[in-house]
Amino acid sequence: MAFSISRPGAILMLIALLAFSAVGGTASAREITAAPENWSKAWEIDLAKEIGFQRYPVDLYKGEDGNLYFTNRPGKGAAKKIVAVSADGKIKWKTELPTEHYLSYPFDHIDRNGNVYIRFDTDDEKLVVHKIGPDGKLKAKFTLPGRYKRETIYMKPEELAKLARYAIAYPNDNTIRIARSDGSTGMLEFYAMNAQGKIYWQKRLKAGGSVDIKGPYAIVSTSSYSDVYDLKGNKLFRLPKQSGETLEVAGVEKDVLIGSRFVLNQQGFTSVRLFGIGPDGKTKWIKKQENNSLLYRWAGAYVLKTPTSLKRLDPANGNLNVLLSGKEVFISNEDLFDLNGNLTLALMLEDQSRSSYLLLDPAAEKPVPVNADNRGLLLPNEKKNGIWFTAKGKAFQRDNRLELVLWHQAKIVSYAMEL
Repeated sequence: MAFSISRPGAILMLIALLAFSAVGGTASAREITAAPENWSKAWEIDLAKEIGFQRYPVDLYKGEDGNLYFTNRPGKGAAKKIVAVSADGKIKWKTELPTEHYLSYPFDHIDRNGNVYIRFDTDDEKLVVHKIGPDGKLKAKFTLPGRYKRETIYMKPEELAKLARYAIAYPNDNTIRIARSDGSTGMLEFYAMNAQGKIYWQKRLKAGGSVDIKGPYAIVSTSSYSDVYDLKGNKLFRLPKQSGETLEVAGVEKDVLIGSRFVLNQQGFTSVRLFGIGPDGKTKWIKKQENNSLLYRWAGAYVLKTPTSLKRLDPANGNLNVLLSGKEVFISNEDLFDLNGNLTLALMLEDQSRSSYLLLDPAAEKPVPVNADNRGLLLPNEKKNGIWFTAKGKAFQRDNRLELVLWHQAKIVSYAMEL
């Protein structure tokens, strides 16, 4: 699993609005009804009681171990807390993280054994990783190589150009892979570390640009090209760019890079083309799309969001099948998507005190929206100490059961429905 900063909007936790009309005819091989009586409350947790009053929003992550992890995201000097919750709603453990650092990423990775990796950045320009074991106790603490300076909105272009960029992957072999591009030195660095943070291999090259890790590849991008490396630092091929063009890789399927090219200008995302590129750098397929179309790796499937539809992409040939369509389809940004579960949830804000939800399974052969109306699945937004607690939600599939988790800073409620 790899983490790096992509579009700026993905950093912010925004409310996603979704309205649609032309979905009534969508069918599914497995009939799913959404009447409230088909759902049952599985469990409920008083989050305020467990970790105290939270002024800041609370985020939810699903680990590869199947457990749920809730955390707040305060700034430096404030308590950072994690609550681990099992599938049956039991609190496995809770812990408080150091307050002296900034929380760069709430969870870098949660592996199948329940080890949690959390990254902090410090005032002395370091990135520090804490490894918390499945019992909630600190197992290791280590510093990533190189200096790291936090990006701010006040930086000038020449300052931004000198920053170091990191991409980190946590394969399930107890090896941490790091690709680091240092703008101040013009060097590209590759590292392999064990789960305790000990470096046992490294390679430095004269190259630079933004860096990302997708599957077995590191993608290093400049304004005029993207170079593709393996994780041992061997350059595989170069993908040239047109003037002003952005190239983004959404994922890798059978060593084929799946992604998109586009130009961002005053008209939005233009000259959009989807592509599949093989490990030899040769294009396997390319598909031109309408303007303002964006490609996502969503719940095990590739989904294209257009101004009026959602479409599923077949990574083998680039063919697209419509999931939702209609002139009223509107999605505000990528935070609509739940990238961790097999099913996803969109939050529709009706007014300041009520929220309703829509579920969609993009991995199904013929996906169907599952509507949960306010009569049965509602976590009212609350106002405490002058702060509105706005409900959020995510959906997961556990064997033959669909689980919908709703939460805000004060409460967590889980509903279940048999499939």
